[in-house]
Amino acid sequence: MDIHSKYLNNIRYYPVYRFVLGMLIIGLTPYLRMKGLSYSQVMLLQSVSAAMVVLFEMPTGMVADKVSRKRSLFLSAVCIGVAFSLYILFGDFRVFVCAEMIFGIGLTFRSGADAALLYESLDRLGRKNEYAQIEGRANTFIFIGQGIGAVVSSLLYTYNADIPFWISVGNCLVAAGVALLFVETEREKGGSVIIRTSSTACVWRWGVRLFYGRCCWL
Repeated sequence: MDIHSKYLNNIRYYPVYRFVLGMLIIGLTPYLRMKGLSYSQVMLLQSVSAAMVVLFEMPTGMVADKVSRKRSLFLSAVCIGVAFSLYILFGDFRVFVCAEMIFGIGLTFRSGADAALLYESLDRLGRKNEYAQIEGRANTFIFIGQGIGAVVSSLLYTYNADIPFWISVGNCLVAAGVALLFVETEREKGGSVIIRTSSTACVWRWGVRLFYGRCCWL
């Protein structure tokens, strides 16, 4: 397969990756209440996740920019999957704190890296003017995934509260597999693309990632 075809595959796999990670469970608060946590503890956990996003946005961004965007997206899916697994397997507040830390870090591994990979792939194909259109379409897949996740998780939660979380772990594994199908774009390592080039854009991305995180807390 020539490099042109590989970059085309990046564009094809991109919305799949976004869709699968968008279809995570919704309803973490009642699940944690069932595990014996108070509302104060639940809110504290949410603040831990938000703090991790703020603290690790730049360090994990360096991984994507200087090492590999593909590996960064893979690590994002793995971290989020590990976090959900900890919620299922344990019932201790301290473990949940660790889970939220891992979850927040997982969000930052994805923040900007996915969009940068898409932009670079389009740029190499001479199609960067299509970025906004393709990114917008991929964002639609996120909301579709969240809608499906909301309906499925609410139905399954009444049967067994752990099942939606196991499905989310499975989604993360699928996303990790999709990430491995991406092809790293040929570029000078260390170059920043779009998302990380201005502080305003970074703040906007933080807001989006924090919003995604909060979806899981409804």
